[in-house]
Amino acid sequence: MTTDDTATDLETDALPFDDDADVASEPEAPRAPGPDPVALGDLLARVQLAAARPEREEDLRQRLALADRRRRTALRTTANLLGVPEDEDLRTVALDDAAPETPAIVAVRKALAWRGAARRGLVCVVGGERGTGKSAALAHAVIRCESSALFVAATTVGATPRNGYSENAHAWERWLSVSVLALDDVGTEGGDPEALAALLWQRYDAGRATLVSTNLAREVFVERYLGGEIGKRVADRLINAQGRAIVGPDGKRIGPGPGGLGWFTAVPGGSLRRVEARVALRGGA
Repeated sequence: MTTDDTATDLETDALPFDDDADVASEPEAPRAPGPDPVALGDLLARVQLAAARPEREEDLRQRLALADRRRRTALRTTANLLGVPEDEDLRTVALDDAAPETPAIVAVRKALAWRGAARRGLVCVVGGERGTGKSAALAHAVIRCESSALFVAATTVGATPRNGYSENAHAWERWLSVSVLALDDVGTEGGDPEALAALLWQRYDAGRATLVSTNLAREVFVERYLGGEIGKRVADRLINAQGRAIVGPDGKRIGPGPGGLGWFTAVPGGSLRRVEARVALRGGA
């Protein structure tokens, strides 16, 4: 792939992916809470509530409220372990099992569903204006991952050089090894873009998933992170392996192929920080 092809090619995605490719083993890391007796009790209580006699309704409602509190406590603990920011607006969405189906949440969920349980590389970049729920979507996903996961700000990565110091080396080892890494607010970190491109490249080739949020437009993201020597390698994987691009008679890629996944989703503008906007998204009055 040439430099001139990069911006055009990255509008598409393609070629078969080798599901048998070798990937490095990953260490254990904090995992999201899975199904437990509380969830089963919650389901039973809801069924009972639907058919309950009036005198038992209050007791069942209290049981449901207790189950909800326990679930949120478990999610909050997981969020703390995985590095999810304590921003109130972000956590309101991230801890909500019935969060509004924002475009960002839908994009992230689609990407993780495409990957499934396979050990194959994935890069999902969600771009858009501030307040459109990008960071919340990443947080909502990682705290429910059944595999190892972490949430890290791009500024933290940019401020942690790979210089051999043990503390820095440990941080990079974690970012490279977890199954799902949420990389928040890319474009704000400063420093050498090739360092972040290298993180994407190494994780992809190791069969791991990287979820990215950014305020940058696709074209700017491509120029900054996918235009250098390492970035071009990332671009090739996003187009030919993840995207499985279709090649036309003229030899040019014309779009994602069957079974492929686009790497960049631009979410529409409009802040979701206002309560009215979230209510409207839920279909409320």
